[in-house]
Amino acid sequence: MDWDSYSYLHVYAPHAPQHPSFIIGNRQALTDLCRLIDQALRKDTANKGFFPSDNEGYDVYVGVVKNQMIFRSLEMPYTNQFGEANQQFHFINIQNDPSAPYSPGTLFENRYKSVDKQHNTSWADNNYLQMYASYTHHHEVFIIGNKQALTTLCKLIDQALTEDQAVDDFFASDDQGYNVCVAVIAEEAIFQSLEMPYTEQFGEINLYLYYAKLNDKTQPPYSPVILFPE
Repeated sequence: MDWDSYSYLHVYAPHAPQHPSFIIGNRQALTDLCRLIDQALRKDTANKGFFPSDNEGYDVYVGVVKNQMIFRSLEMPYTNQFGEANQQFHFINIQNDPSAPYSPGTLFENRYKSVDKQHNTSWADNNYLQMYASYTHHHEVFIIGNKQALTTLCKLIDQALTEDQAVDDFFASDDQGYNVCVAVIAEEAIFQSLEMPYTEQFGEINLYLYYAKLNDKTQPPYSPVILFPE
């Protein structure tokens, strides 16, 4: 597959509260992602196919959340709650909803059509965003936030397309602030050297289950944090 002609993208969810999230891809992928966010801002939801470094295609789903109660009812994206199963130990059931937390996939099933759309000013004016990485091969990625956050994210991607890197602040549903770091990768070899974003490999430590070249290297794959030196 041609590196410059296909949309190669990794979305890394935060490992824990206040940990950064990363969006790493080639120029084609980040351009397509920004267009996808624009489409969601117009239509509330949008999805498109992308490729990780192992060429196992997956869909990215972008959703606009208009009600803070819905946003707070979604499961947390933090990877250290994963392993053989999602233990959900970061979720705080503020709404006392016995069925919560919900998968972000429910936002794409018209589940909440009857929910009251009222929201408060702080919700509308702050960047509330959660990014859920793929669980494993071919599994979807979800980028869920209010209009303010998705608008800011699109501007952040545009900045990275101009300057190669960009960082901005966002809030998760637990009101814990964190950075989203976006980087454009020009060389396929660099993209191939990064660790895979799949959450199934996490838990107490990253087992690197899906890094295809691990047995051929003398050291583990690189964290995307190396792309953002202080």
